[in-house]
Parts: sequence; structure tokens; C-alpha cells
Amino acid sequence: MRMPNKKKQPDFGKDRGGNERFVQFQYDDADQGEECDRTDTVVVRNRKADAVDQGYAWVICFAACFLYATTDGICFSMGLLFPVFMEKFGELAGFTSWISSVLLGSMMLSGPFVSYLVTQFGARPVCMLGAILAAAGTTASMMATGVWYLIGSLGFVTGFGFGCMMIPALVSVTVWFDKRRPLAVGIAICGAGTGMFLYSSIVRFLLEHYDFHGCFLILGAIVLHGCVFGLLLRPPPPRPTYNDTSSSANATKSDIEFETQSPQNKFDVAIFRNWKYDAFLLSCFLFSLGFFPVFMFVTSRALKELEWGEDEAAFLLTAISIANICGRLLCAISLGRSFINNIAALAFVMMLGGVTVALSMICNGYHTMMVFCAFYGLSGGFMFVGLPIVMAELILPQHVEIASGFFVFSVGMAALLGIPTAGVLVDKTSGNFTLLFLMAGSTISVGALILLGIFLVNKFSER
Repeated sequence: MRMPNKKKQPDFGKDRGGNERFVQFQYDDADQGEECDRTDTVVVRNRKADAVDQGYAWVICFAACFLYATTDGICFSMGLLFPVFMEKFGELAGFTSWISSVLLGSMMLSGPFVSYLVTQFGARPVCMLGAILAAAGTTASMMATGVWYLIGSLGFVTGFGFGCMMIPALVSVTVWFDKRRPLAVGIAICGAGTGMFLYSSIVRFLLEHYDFHGCFLILGAIVLHGCVFGLLLRPPPPRPTYNDTSSSANATKSDIEFETQSPQNKFDVAIFRNWKYDAFLLSCFLFSLGFFPVFMFVTSRALKELEWGEDEAAFLLTAISIANICGRLLCAISLGRSFINNIAALAFVMMLGGVTVALSMICNGYHTMMVFCAFYGLSGGFMFVGLPIVMAELILPQHVEIASGFFVFSVGMAALLGIPTAGVLVDKTSGNFTLLFLMAGSTISVGALILLGIFLVNKFSER
């Protein structure tokens, strides 16, 4: 008769860095008078999940930084290409603005679908596929014969490819970091601000020397490098949990579980039962609805309404990009501090951005426009780093993928609706930008009030 296995006391060991514990469970199997020892070795990481927040996590942060620089840098350089498209194809601002709108909209609206792909196949293959699609769409745009062509190639194909690059980067940084998440997200998304600064200069240089045909060919080659950085987006290690509160010295094999989820269980739309997350999405939508049109038309206002030269008008985007980088760094440093409430900080900065946009119509001189660019860029950079951080506070960890997808979707819907509407508004008002900027500032301010409401509810709930 076979005797039941007798489990001996587990033997704990550590690696050279003292980070991993190797737990060995030894059994004595008695079968027909023969004894044999079986040892089960389970690698158990510290309760603090040592791989998170250090080591390879910073490689993920670096890769995400490049991916953000490429996607956002090219998207926000459309303000420089916008006058070129209007002159080249002889179209009105309302119709031409659909190129930028569809590009941003496709990138953002693909969020839920791309997040589903990430849960099924992982961040690495999805990001590489996106880089190939985006490079193909950008390269094909060099042969554009009209606005409709660019809406298809640059808008839909490149936009969807950028979405497949951006969502895996955002998800990877979020799941690889915990305590240092504000800093990591800030550094990664600072890549977007750096990209806005670099690509505005790159696009201006390429337009001067190669026309927009050669410009798109070279940009397509740059985008293809996203495949290399997509290879770095490997999944995080499983995090162990313990079934009891006993010390690790008394742990048994049955006490240890790893946090693993099947892909089919991750895509759960029950997240929308969380009204705070719903209100957060509405706030993101309103902020983006006012933010994107201003960025796309600030150069056109300087050229047409203020009658500036091309170099002076183009420098506005450079000034905004520099301020945007500073805002992202400020957010990465400030959020996460014990004395700062993240939601309240975002509400304040969003309100500052709304007031800045609304008051920009009294900025007609060079120096006052520089002041506007500074506050507008700072608030925008702060918000785009802070919003994913606040989102992570409002949801459960297992909802990161789906929450990130719908967060990006709300931003994309705002871009898809806001930019063409702004173009039509400019056409209807005979090139006057006053009403556009006032409406944009008001929309951003309403989004700030919604965030303020979430903060106040949390404050009273704690009491």
C-alpha cells in the first residue's frame, strides 16, 4: 500500500542579489519499501515584486519613450504640414483638417480594439505590427494626389499603426511599475514632448529640402524603427501572493499562488460600473476636445490673423514643445508625493490650461504669444502624464488594459470631432479664430470641474 507523501520543512534560499527566494519542498515517497526523494523548487519573488520598479522595467520605460516620441511627434507636426496641404491641393481648412483629425482619431479610437489584441497576443507582437503598418502608411503618403488619399494612407493606416504602437507602450509601463509609476510614466510620456520638439524641426527641415514627398518617405523609415523597440516590450513576471499571513519561514507550497489571468478574463467591460472612471473619461474627452484644435491652428492664426512670417509662426510649436517637456517632467516629479493629491493637482492644472486658451485671444504680440505657449505647453504636458496616473488610481490592477484602451478612445473621439469642427468654425467666421479659442478654453475648464468633483467626493468619503 502506497503511503501518503510527507512534506518536509521548506528550504528557503536567496540569489546573489538577495532578491529571489528559492523554495524547495522535499517529499519522501514510500512505495513497496523503496524510498526516493523528490524536490519541488519554486522560485518565489519578494512580496514587493522585486522585478517591478527596477531592472528590466527601466528598459521598458526607455522603449516606451521612443515609441511615444515617434507617434506623438509626427502627429503633432501636422500643424506644419497643414498649410502645405491647403496650398498643394487647394482645399479649405475644414476639409483639409480631416487629415490630422483622422490620424489622431484612428490612433486613439483604436484603443479598445488594440487593448484587446494586447490581452490576447501580448504587447510585443502588437507593437511590431503597428510599426510596420504605420511605416507603410507614412511611406505611401509620399504619392498623395489629394486630401482623400492622405485621409486614407496617413489618416487611417498610419493612425491605426500608431495606436498599435502607443497602447502597448502605455500598458507595459503601467504594469511594470508600481511605487515608481508616476516617475516612469512621466519619463515615458516625456518622449512625446521630446518628439514634438524634435519632429517639428525635422519636418520643417525635410519640407525645405525634399518637399512633402521626400518628407513622408524619410519619416516612414524612421517609424519602422518602432519594430526594434517593440521587441523590448516583454511581459512582466508573475507576482506571487500568499494564502495566509504567516511568515515566509513557515510558508508551504500550497500557501503560494501566482497572479495569472487568462486573456479571456481580462477584457471586462464591467469597469464602467465605476462611476468615477466614467466621469474621468468624460473629463479626458472635454480636455482633449479643447486642447487639440488649439495646437493645430495656433500656427495658422499667427500666419493669417497676426500676419507673422513662417519662421516666427513655426517657432510657436517649438516653444509649446519645450514647455510641454517641462510640464511632463514637473508632473513626474510632483505627482506621487505624500502632500499632493493627484486628482486635485490635475484639476487645477486643467483649469489653468482652459483659462490660458480662453485668454490667448488678447495675445497679439510676440512676447505675449510666448507667454501663452509657455502656459499652454506646461498644462498640456502635465495633463498627458497625470491622466494615466490618476486613471490607475481609480481602477483595479486587473483592469489596466481595458481602462487604458477606453481612456485613449475618449481622447481619440475628441480629436476626431474637435479638429474638423474647429476647421469648419474657422471657415464660417472667415478666418477669425476668436470664437474657436474661446470655446476651446471653456470646454477644457468644464473638464477641470468634473475632476474637481471627483476629488471632493473622495475627500468627503474619507471623512
